[in-house]
Amino acid sequence: PEQLKKEYDQTVAVNTATDKVIQSVVKFLKDNHYEKYPTVKNLATDALDQYSKIAEEKKKSDEAVKAGDMNKAILFENMIWQYMVKTADVGIRAKDLLVKKVAKPMSDAAARGEAAYKEGGCNGCHVIGKVSSGPDLTGTLQRHENGEKWAKQWIMHPETMYDNVYIKSMINYFNLRMPNQGMTEQQTDDIIEYLKWIDENANLF
Repeated sequence: PEQLKKEYDQTVAVNTATDKVIQSVVKFLKDNHYEKYPTVKNLATDALDQYSKIAEEKKKSDEAVKAGDMNKAILFENMIWQYMVKTADVGIRAKDLLVKKVAKPMSDAAARGEAAYKEGGCNGCHVIGKVSSGPDLTGTLQRHENGEKWAKQWIMHPETMYDNVYIKSMINYFNLRMPNQGMTEQQTDDIIEYLKWIDENANLF
């Protein structure tokens, strides 16, 4: 029973954390009038529909806890998690789409940079607007003297900077080294334009 209670508590904690992400996405969608944009509205409606199914499962989970049936409670909490993941997935897609609608227009170079950023797998470790398994990229160009030159060297030849004091601290904190993704000079210049666009629209992330 104690092990089951521990598993139940862990599942509830994960669900609570996931719900915080969902609520921040919902707030962003509402604050930026998602309903004005049909495609975004459709995604948001789908996300909220998934979310609306959670209350019934939570009721069942609470009843199972009262009845002392932790196995059943865990089952219902896992169902809640599945609905939350679906909600978050669709909601984040809606948010990303809405950002593009309300943000300052992206230059051709920045658009190419975003594509290179995704193709290079950068979004596997970096999430714009928050710390993930890598640092938040918002403000990257402002954090360093000669920010563009610094970023270019770091993107194209990261291995030459592993001994840099700042980079060392990042490697120790995240327990990861950024690999060399083989970006060309053109791709790197475009990614820097994408980073500039991110900073111009930092309030949206």
